[in-house]
Amino acid sequence: MIGTSPTLSLLPFWVEGGANATLFLHSMSKPRHGVLQMDDKNEWYFYAGKSTEGTLLPDLSANIHTLLDTGQLFRGHTKFKTVCAYFPESSFKTEST
Repeated sequence: MIGTSPTLSLLPFWVEGGANATLFLHSMSKPRHGVLQMDDKNEWYFYAGKSTEGTLLPDLSANIHTLLDTGQLFRGHTKFKTVCAYFPESSFKTEST
């Protein structure tokens, strides 16, 4: 039987608009809980907490597995101690006192 096949996605099944996630990019001082959203240009953003300003996740389809494998992106609102276990203590940015 010939028909249209479903669209193949390189993203894990849980990555969809409104999905809870925890993000900890190298440029961030600490992990953040938030949601993933796709805009009308098919670009993915992460919205931390109740923020209305998102962080662009460029080419998420190509980079998702690297983000997952390196502990920069987690499904759901992961405990920060779990996230931090992926990184040496020296990788955390500290605020000057």
